[in-house]
Amino acid sequence: MDEAATLPGTPPMVAAARAYVAALLADTPRADDATLITSELATNAVAHTPSGTEGEFTVRVESKFADGWCRISVEDQGTIGWSRAAVGDEDAESGRGLAIVAALADRSGHRRSPQGTVAWAELIWTS
Repeated sequence: MDEAATLPGTPPMVAAARAYVAALLADTPRADDATLITSELATNAVAHTPSGTEGEFTVRVESKFADGWCRISVEDQGTIGWSRAAVGDEDAESGRGLAIVAALADRSGHRRSPQGTVAWAELIWTS
């Protein structure tokens, strides 16, 4: 499977991206992890890149169900100039998204694309 959806870069579309991935991966044992990862990556795209200022972002799900593998990626219109921030303030309302992605995913990363940046995470499961 290789499915993608391009959404407007507005906060309500984070929930739409989450629901999209949840529906695609509903029959997998890592659906909840995939949904949370999508939420974090989409939130970052909307909150921290030009995608969130009258732009858009694309959510892609690649999966080989029989092999027990999927990759979730979010492509935004931002630059690659970001890094995983250290969690400093325990009471802060933000700053943990990429740490959550790294904790849940078997592999994660980012790369430059012609449109901006692609942040991705891979999940593996056994049948």
